Amino acid sequence: MGVPTTKLVYDFLRKRDGIVTGAENRIPVVDIISYLNEFQEIWFNNSVKEAERNQEASNELRPFLKPKVALELKKVDDNTLLAKYPIDFHTRLSTISNICGIDCCVNTDKMVNLRILPLDKLHKARKNPFQRSDYQFERLLAHTSTDGLYIYHDNKINVKEVVIDYYRKPNELHAPSLEDCDGKHYYNYKGEIITEDTEFEGGIYSDNFISDGASILAAADKKEIASFDLAIKRFLQSRDLYSIRD
Repeated sequence: MGVPTTKLVYDFLRKRDGIVTGAENRIPVVDIISYLNEFQEIWFNNSVKEAERNQEASNELRPFLKPKVALELKKVDDNTLLAKYPIDFHTRLSTISNICGIDCCVNTDKMVNLRILPLDKLHKARKNPFQRSDYQFERLLAHTSTDGLYIYHDNKINVKEVVIDYYRKPNELHAPSLEDCDGKHYYNYKGEIITEDTEFEGGIYSDNFISDGASILAAADKKEIASFDLAIKRFLQSRDLYSIRD
């Protein structure tokens, strides 16, 4: 069960009131929601980057883990398939493919890992008989893109299924029930009307981290802190969610 977004809004306001006061400094609900969603994205992206070495970050991301999801396969041409990522896809963790032969072993399935290559190396590998896709050697070439995995079977392998473990995107935070001016609704950046409250889905105690971080974003916009980048980096480092590395 998640934490109501209304709580994050109240926490944000309480923390802001401890810094600034006065009607001129009041922030509309829709802008608070924007700060919360912006910092949720920062928190999530950094947690994903650090999850492999940071057990706490890995634990916080468990609600977003989707294991063993079969991807939709779409023919691109006679040699290529596209395994399409789901609409909520954020980061791929592992990939395995169920294959069988075309000229032989048509009824013998094998589970193999994809060999994912950058495009420059991929084109060379496809021309090399010792590197190209091959059923007998359990070798299947692919490269990744924003919309999915392009799989180059080169008419030598029957790709029956591609399955991934992945982190899905967090849902947006919303709290239209707190809007008073024109009714219990507001519009998002896409122009869509928002009428239902949502919940923060992260792990225990991270809701406080999100409202704290959103307060820093607001302070930066109001020129209340000298260095936005430094403030955010130090804040993320307080939970080992930022390191100087690619």
